Amino acid sequence: MNRPVSAIVAALLVCLSFGALLPVFAEGQGPNRTHTRSQAPDPSCAQNLPIGDFTLCGEVYNDISTGTNVTVEYSPTPNNAIIAWATWCFTSACDTSISDITATIGDNVNATESCFVASPHSPFITDGNGGGQGSGDFQQHYVWYCPSIPAGVTSFTVTPNNSSLSFLQLNISEWKAGSLAPSCSPVSACFENVDNFAEAGNPTGGTTATITTSGPTVHANDLLFAVTEVPCCSFTASPGPGYTGITVAPSVTPGMVSEAEAATAAGTQTATTTWSGGNAAWFGVIVPVVGAAQVTVSAQNVQLLITGTNETSPNAVPIQDAGFGSSPQNCTFSQSSNPNGSCYNPLEIALDFNIPQIAYGSSATVTQPNLGGSGLDSVLFDTNSSDALEGEGTYSLSMGCDTNGNISSFILTVTMDDGSAFKFTATNNPPCTFSQQQSIVGTFNASEDAGDFAVAYYPAISGSYQGSFQSSDGSNGGTATINNIQTNSDFSVSASASIPQDSLCREQTITQWSTTDPLISKNDLLAYAVGDAIVLPMADSESGANDITWLTASDIDLTTGDPVSWPSQLYFSAYNYIGVCANTTAWDALFTRIDRSPEKPPRIIRWPQRPLIPHRWRRDFILKRQDAWKEKQEMSRIWQFVRISPY
Repeated sequence: MNRPVSAIVAALLVCLSFGALLPVFAEGQGPNRTHTRSQAPDPSCAQNLPIGDFTLCGEVYNDISTGTNVTVEYSPTPNNAIIAWATWCFTSACDTSISDITATIGDNVNATESCFVASPHSPFITDGNGGGQGSGDFQQHYVWYCPSIPAGVTSFTVTPNNSSLSFLQLNISEWKAGSLAPSCSPVSACFENVDNFAEAGNPTGGTTATITTSGPTVHANDLLFAVTEVPCCSFTASPGPGYTGITVAPSVTPGMVSEAEAATAAGTQTATTTWSGGNAAWFGVIVPVVGAAQVTVSAQNVQLLITGTNETSPNAVPIQDAGFGSSPQNCTFSQSSNPNGSCYNPLEIALDFNIPQIAYGSSATVTQPNLGGSGLDSVLFDTNSSDALEGEGTYSLSMGCDTNGNISSFILTVTMDDGSAFKFTATNNPPCTFSQQQSIVGTFNASEDAGDFAVAYYPAISGSYQGSFQSSDGSNGGTATINNIQTNSDFSVSASASIPQDSLCREQTITQWSTTDPLISKNDLLAYAVGDAIVLPMADSESGANDITWLTASDIDLTTGDPVSWPSQLYFSAYNYIGVCANTTAWDALFTRIDRSPEKPPRIIRWPQRPLIPHRWRRDFILKRQDAWKEKQEMSRIWQFVRISPY
């Protein structure tokens, strides 16, 4: 923008020695200039110009002498980010400032576009030549950022609350989705709080503009956006070292430059521009915009339980008993889509994920962990499906996070050892950071079934728990303590236990047990966690005994079917595998965490009345094991001890 002769006399004296002023456009008119220097084809990013981790897709600029607003015609790709810079003089002479001037930015879709947020210190007021009221060079500036522009936008308009302003300019730049901050809630999520302005502050200025942030930035990979302008003459400006030009020397304002650089470290940031033609006063702003590369979902080790609901054709034999007691009548509730139909044990699949770090706006393929390096698969089934599972289970998971950090895609395919497969597809968008408060829900399909599902998340257990067992022969030894349960990244688990005599059976004399006892490794056993279950084989060979007991824990009270508040409470059972108590069980008992205060019970989505086989029947399934079974099959039977399917 070039000012009239009366605007800044001191600067003009310098300019006149080098060339004539460019024409001033008539009211409401001016160039509408667009750059689309395409490099590589990309339908979502026309210009496709990389600037560090960021990608510039295009830009447009307009400058009008007077008017109630300033508009540019530009059609960005939906969901891309937009940075907007607008500036104006308060009067036609630009020598005076006016207080309380504000502005809004909108587009052809929304008169005030809600996605735009102004930088923390917008609007800025600069005084290029340093003069006072009546002799200064006053300019007001706004910088806005929109993380995701809506569809259908073909123009942008900035409207100040004063219709008598002069030399209104608007510069729009479009940035590829995923390269800049996905949200401005709060403002610090998209802007550093050190945006700043600068000016020559004297009539002679110089040939270089330098602007520095008002303090150090916090993030290491911000996009540093800056604009400078020499407001008179035909001087031609250029970006400074390290910066890439966005809009450079447009024909009506050759002294204007918008530029950007990808920061490489946190700290005080500086932008410069230069121009040829002579010394002149100048002004400008620098605004660090937070990069999306700063926002990632950390790697997570996740234990999940998938529960089916509203099944169209449950692939199973229905239960004709309520599951507790001997009443012969049909269930009054149904797992199937027919509320008056028969009752089925729900489709349930427990599994573990090692989810890698995922950047906002990207996706990842999740690999299936190998439990403790043992070769055991991290999938356990308690399913109403007639398909068989003898210990082998595999899955594939593709998961994406959108630019707001929410799940954009979740497609899980779980395959049983007979080749039958269940495909689960999420239909909601909870945060990519799994929590007990927000569950994934969706639909599933299988070869002979379909329905809905919900995913419950279980934080890894870490701590000590106290409770008491009652053995199947009626003995009760008193309070037992399961000490220092630790779940590792490969979902192997370590723990020890102090279990009083007579707790596991009347003949029990060993009281100290451990998952690391040599008997455990000698028998190729493994303590592990999958979904909402923990399996803890324990022994104590130092006493000269040859006893092994299998402790199992879950979040279900197996006498009632009701959930308990994992991780502050666990329901423990014991199956005595080898030794004086062999082939006996210890009844379920609620254990409470003792190394910190009880936690609020989690919100876990389950089938509300989960039909279970009566507790006293479960040991019959375990006793069917044959000594020739391999370890995986044994683990599967122990899992059935935790929660069993009748099929």
